Amino acid sequence: MKGAKLLFVRLSPNRADFSIFFVFEVLSSLVFLSINGKEIYQARAEMSEMDTKRGFTTGQVAELCHVTIPTVIKWIDTGRLNGFKIPGSKSRRVTREHLVEFMAANGIPTDRLQTKKKLLIVDDDKHILELLKTVFEKSGDYEIRAVGRGFDAGLAKEYQPDVILLDIMLPDIDGRQVCSYIREDPELSSVKIMAVSGYVSKGDIAELKGKGFDDYLEKPFDNDVLVEKVQSLAFS
Repeated sequence: MKGAKLLFVRLSPNRADFSIFFVFEVLSSLVFLSINGKEIYQARAEMSEMDTKRGFTTGQVAELCHVTIPTVIKWIDTGRLNGFKIPGSKSRRVTREHLVEFMAANGIPTDRLQTKKKLLIVDDDKHILELLKTVFEKSGDYEIRAVGRGFDAGLAKEYQPDVILLDIMLPDIDGRQVCSYIREDPELSSVKIMAVSGYVSKGDIAELKGKGFDDYLEKPFDNDVLVEKVQSLAFS
């Protein structure tokens, strides 16, 4: 495996008596299995090198430094900016530590990087909540709160998150309705909301964005894709 993966599969979503979940984070040896409500959870704290070095994309660096992506790539390739390539890919990444050091040395304001972004995660499965928290805690870029009910997302008023990671299929309220409530509040106008679900067809993505979601991620998903999408929203 080239990198850690998060796989989430639900079979027969319309049958409450039979559901299967598999969550694997291969390189960190994290496994969760639930069959008919009987849960087996196994975790080890081993981290892969890629997890500990997860960083900003060239596009995000370009936005933070107010330059073009080719300029950032040139900085990395010439050694001016300390970066790394993802194994098996041409994509480049820059860690927070190296980016802050580079920006400070070149007189580029670092205020957008010095303060951690606030992330609110809303999902009714406590195991998925813990997994998502673990994924984002590794990056060191976020202050995280996690809740298990859609109505608990009301704490966004007090918490003022930068990004909300919102599961669509919640037991107490539809995630679309939660998004609508947030969008009706002028004090939360700057909050970015990402929908996460395995039950929405690709044809519904445009509808979700029309209802106020800024982005969408379908389960199963790759950890790196998830973090990159949230970073793009948080630092835009």
